[in-house]
Amino acid sequence: MTTAPQPPYPPSGRPSPIPGQSPYPHGYYPPPGQPAGSYVYPPVPSRPVRTSTTGPAVLTIIGAICLVAAIVATVFAVRTFVGIVPLHVLDSRGDPGSAALGVTDVPGAATLDLDAGWYDIYAVVPMARFSTPDVTVQVTGPDGTPVDLQSPTVASTTSLGGSSANAISSFQVTDPGQYTLTATDATSTDTRVIVVRGKPTTAFLGSVAGVVVGMFLAIGLGVVGLGLTIGGGVWWGNRARARKRLAAAAGPAARGSASPGPVVSGPGRRAQRW
Repeated sequence: MTTAPQPPYPPSGRPSPIPGQSPYPHGYYPPPGQPAGSYVYPPVPSRPVRTSTTGPAVLTIIGAICLVAAIVATVFAVRTFVGIVPLHVLDSRGDPGSAALGVTDVPGAATLDLDAGWYDIYAVVPMARFSTPDVTVQVTGPDGTPVDLQSPTVASTTSLGGSSANAISSFQVTDPGQYTLTATDATSTDTRVIVVRGKPTTAFLGSVAGVVVGMFLAIGLGVVGLGLTIGGGVWWGNRARARKRLAAAAGPAARGSASPGPVVSGPGRRAQRW
């Protein structure tokens, strides 16, 4: 008595599975023309096309925030640098500028109304002179006590309008009042002395550090922000184009699936399509 084959039935001309072992997993048999014993994996389904713009929008917004922060850091660094550089010591004609709190010829003296803080003393000579004049200055307080003079916080030189101003001393005022500036022993008679507002060494070094940190932040944030903004914009554009392609492909399919309904007509009734 012959036992009927059990499903799945092997096709005609194909070998039957060995008992206890199936050469064709899950009852799969290769199609005609495929070698016996071979297994063809089913096609991998394609990944769905992503059209969401949330990710690109977040990336672009973060890049824009980084760019704004870079601009803020640049403004901070520039303002700090401007505060370091002595400005308006001289005007465009080479005369004492708006920053001058007191001026005296050499030899000569000047009375200054000073508040508490640091001050710098500049010696102004014609720009044609290549060396700083040998000027001796002295500052006395309201009670006639000499004020301790120190080396300039910053060895700065300002040249404008044919004159050159060189920092020669710095001093600190603790008690506001009238101070007397006396200048003597100049090597020439065309030298003047100017007193301007200054900064202590610690404040100067802090300003320099602020400029350096601000510039590094501006450069770093600018590079990162620009990269994120460009990448987010490109990503956003790709997602938008993919969304348009899907919408264009779904349009004809939706229109083709809508078939007209039956035509209903009768005596005394105009044909109507549902």
